[in-house]
Amino acid sequence: MKQKLWPKLWAAFSVLLVACAYNRPITTPMQQVNYPALADLPTEQKQLLIFLPGIGGKLSDFERYDFIRLLQEKYPAMDVKLLDAHFSYYRQSLIVNRLHNEVILLAKAQGYCQIHLAGISLGGYGALLYLREQGDTLIDSISLLAPYLGEPKHYAHLLDASKTAQDSDNKLNIWPWLTRLTETQKQLLYLAYGEQDRLVDGQNLLAGLLASDHSFTMAGKHRWPVWRSLWQKGLSTNKLLPATTCP
Repeated sequence: MKQKLWPKLWAAFSVLLVACAYNRPITTPMQQVNYPALADLPTEQKQLLIFLPGIGGKLSDFERYDFIRLLQEKYPAMDVKLLDAHFSYYRQSLIVNRLHNEVILLAKAQGYCQIHLAGISLGGYGALLYLREQGDTLIDSISLLAPYLGEPKHYAHLLDASKTAQDSDNKLNIWPWLTRLTETQKQLLYLAYGEQDRLVDGQNLLAGLLASDHSFTMAGKHRWPVWRSLWQKGLSTNKLLPATTCP
């Protein structure tokens, strides 16, 4: 009897977790956690990486899975900012404006020599929305880890020529824009994902739009341990965050 009860309890708990992720309050300013660079340098000699989390992710997961340590071992002159950009910001179409006005413009004014944006799952979608709406002049690279790329119906016609494009005028549909990326925009994007990721169809399509050295895969699903391995490989090979030193 107890063995049959556990799956039901876990299912109910999972639904509760999702509901909490969907209904978190919006704050002003957006909550964030900052990790100063290991190197003690003036701001104009440092870079900044801004992380956008997935839909149910906790900011503590980035430290738990060594994202900060691995990054700053490779780039000791890089500050890191984790944004608590949860789903409510997307649901109310606030993510781009809040990211731009509260974070990117402020970082630019502070004098960072380079500003990088990275997103996991839903955070990858948010990073792409930012590039679409604000252009490519303020960001030096965008790292996409297992990104969510919208509803499957938005790119089904790209997988099956017998299907027609849907919701082309819907602002949530990024595929009309993705298929017309400029070469400059393509050069900013770096993509990594697991080969068994549940979002792999869209990710494969995006990889096909980028140069071969701007994307890679490894075995794995839509899970933090896989993202950690992708992050480590991407840093070591410069295929996910090829930051250069400040002048």
